[in-house]
Amino acid sequence: MPISRKLADFLDARRVSYRTLVHPEACTAQEIADASHISGRKVAKVIGVRDADGEWLLAVLPAPFRVDLDALAVVAGSHGLRLAAEGELLERFPDYPAGAVPPFERLEDVPVYLDVRFAEAPDISFEDGSHRGLVTMRVEDYIRVAQPVIARFSRAHRGH
Repeated sequence: MPISRKLADFLDARRVSYRTLVHPEACTAQEIADASHISGRKVAKVIGVRDADGEWLLAVLPAPFRVDLDALAVVAGSHGLRLAAEGELLERFPDYPAGAVPPFERLEDVPVYLDVRFAEAPDISFEDGSHRGLVTMRVEDYIRVAQPVIARFSRAHRGH
């Protein structure tokens, strides 16, 4: 499956250089990293989060890490953060399968928070709007276009 037309148009309109990679179907960011033969630390896990008022945000962090909702709440100035359920994701982001939402505020009108672990990396990869493709671009281009809030809100899984 090619890159989502909505995402491609968005990136092309902003003159962003990116490359795409097709991989076997995978649903988690770490499975995508494995299927693409890329370090999980370079593949973004994009997590839909809701606050106590029902407002949305997207948390973007490296695949092998977990979101720290308490730390994210402090950064976002929100309370009662929780992971969005699959049905909520499908309803809010009908153009994408659950878990395949591209991490751009202007694309879906949802604030984006980028974990600081990506800020110093050369590249970032994320799903192309499907569970079969990956988009890779320079982190500096991603930050310029996405304009995320950059903060520390992830922690390692045990054993990583």
